[in-house]
Amino acid sequence: MTTRDQEILDSIAKLIPRLTHIQKEKLLSFGEGMAFANDEKNYPFTEDEKNSK
Repeated sequence: MTTRDQEILDSIAKLIPRLTHIQKEKLLSFGEGMAFANDEKNYPFTEDEKNSK
């Protein structure tokens, strides 16, 4: 995991406790949608996957 990845996770970790139940559901749905869209397009998730193609 890169430093930037950790910064993103830290920011989200601070945010999540402040969200309502509905906002948490929306965030989860958005993340799942991004993962699904990435899978469908076959984009590599990591730098290692990018370099192996």
